[in-house]
Amino acid sequence: MITSDSMGKYLLYAFGEILIVIIGIFIAIQLNNWNEKLKTDKAIENIFIEIETNLENNRRNLKPKLVWYKERDSLITLVKEQKLTTEDYKNNKQLLTLINFYSTVRIEKSGYLKLKNYLGQTDSKYDSILPKLSLLYDQILPVNERYELVMENFNHRMHERWAQNYEWFSEPRDLAHPEERIQHFLTSSAYQNDVRLYSMYSKDNYAATLTYIDVISKSILEDLDNLEK
Repeated sequence: MITSDSMGKYLLYAFGEILIVIIGIFIAIQLNNWNEKLKTDKAIENIFIEIETNLENNRRNLKPKLVWYKERDSLITLVKEQKLTTEDYKNNKQLLTLINFYSTVRIEKSGYLKLKNYLGQTDSKYDSILPKLSLLYDQILPVNERYELVMENFNHRMHERWAQNYEWFSEPRDLAHPEERIQHFLTSSAYQNDVRLYSMYSKDNYAATLTYIDVISKSILEDLDNLEK
């Protein structure tokens, strides 16, 4: 016959067993959460290493493009101020293709795209860096890509117009004395307008945005470097 005393001991024992199971489950869950956090933290750390590499590559690729546009702009200024002569065009072949081309740079963003999967899970030490990354990749880069498209469309339309209206357009670019082309560049108000548009699209818009990308990238790299100190 089960007495009240033995029943109490049984219930106490059963409660103890249940409590041990609950504590074991709780510890297992905590350990799992801790392991998952370690994995997440490690993944985020590797992503920021990739972001750092992206930014360093971007800055390295940006520099020659900025130099290219700066050199071109110095010649464009001479065109806009009408300070060039026939001899200048004959002696500097770059003037004959001054606005025929534009140069773009591919901005690496693989690290930031991966980081977006972990937003809300990053350590507080990154709090000052995240807004700069968002500014760079979510705001400035799309503007930069639109400016690239504007230049592409402008260049395409200009070449179509030249092909339809000027016989010299089909001449080889290395022609020794492209007289008609040079006279067009020296005297045509339409060419002056093309040059001013090219200057606006390339220097004022695109190159200015590339400069901004370089400045923000430098700031982010400095912040990341300070985290390591």
